[in-house]
Amino acid sequence: MLNICLVIIMQLTLNPDETLVEWKVFGKIIDLVDSRFFSQELARNEFKNINRYKILFKVLFLAFFSQYDISQIVKQVNSYSKLRNFCKN
Repeated sequence: MLNICLVIIMQLTLNPDETLVEWKVFGKIIDLVDSRFFSQELARNEFKNINRYKILFKVLFLAFFSQYDISQIVKQVNSYSKLRNFCKN
C-alpha cells in the first residue's frame, strides 16, 4: 500500500479570526488537545502534569502553524487576551 501524506503549511496571523479556514483547523486541534481522550492518552503514557502538557502542545501547535518562535508565541499569548481566550477553549 502506498500512503500519501499531505503537509499543509499555513501562515497564521496571531489575530484569531474564526472565519478563516486556518483558524478553524487550529480550533479543531485545540478541541482535540482539550478532549478527554487526549488526557487519557497522556495519563496512559505516564505524563504527570497533564494540564501543563496540554498547554505545551497548544503552544507548539500554534508555533508550528504560525511559523513564529516559541518565545514569541508565549509573549503574544500572555499579552493578547483574544488569543489567550481562543487557546483556552
